[in-house]
Amino acid sequence: MRDTNTKYSTVNLIDHTEIRPTNGENIILGEGSYGRCLLRQYTRFDVKVVEKQSLMQDTTEIMKEAHIMQALAHKNIPTIIGVQLQKQPISLIMEFKGEDNTSVTISKLLSCQKNSETLQNVQSSLITNDWLIISHDLTEALSHIHTKGFLHCDLKANNVLVRNKHGYIIDFGKACDSSFPPAKKYSICYPHIAPEVLNGSPCSKASDIFSLGKILFKVGVKCNIPLLVSMAQKCL
Repeated sequence: MRDTNTKYSTVNLIDHTEIRPTNGENIILGEGSYGRCLLRQYTRFDVKVVEKQSLMQDTTEIMKEAHIMQALAHKNIPTIIGVQLQKQPISLIMEFKGEDNTSVTISKLLSCQKNSETLQNVQSSLITNDWLIISHDLTEALSHIHTKGFLHCDLKANNVLVRNKHGYIIDFGKACDSSFPPAKKYSICYPHIAPEVLNGSPCSKASDIFSLGKILFKVGVKCNIPLLVSMAQKCL
């Protein structure tokens, strides 16, 4: 196992009083089995941040995710600012990558939700070259993750943000050291997960690349970009 002193660095501890609602509102950016993500104001620097609240009171998992994000500093991965452990729910605080007060994912853009003016504006502004840049950002970020000795293990269209026509990988809750990948047999067939992983084999760089291919294929078909479809097929 690698020396954790060289692979990880200390995570900043944030006082809960420094994290406040943005404009007095609890704006929910996303929810899932982990908890929920809220748009907040970090008063120390007066900037918008994402507070990823955890349903679990145990700090082990949230510190694991924070340490991994700290080790993965990259222009196409939101910067980890710190963790808030003083008050329940405990939370991970990270850089907000969004448009207006909205979290824009590839999944939302491809479904083009009609109830969001922000999403419609972003979707209509993206041309083929923009999607190629976003896809390159995503691929470069994944390569960086692998080079640093980690696996994402949950790469899907919901976990890729788009901001200013660039792509960002998020949600490292299932990420792991590539030397010790998890394995379990799934009872549900998740389309973004590689078949061998669904059948009980450990996650790998190849399974992450399969998940990348699923995203590129969705974008290529939806936006009629044959080059992306071709690249996606190689990944798959």
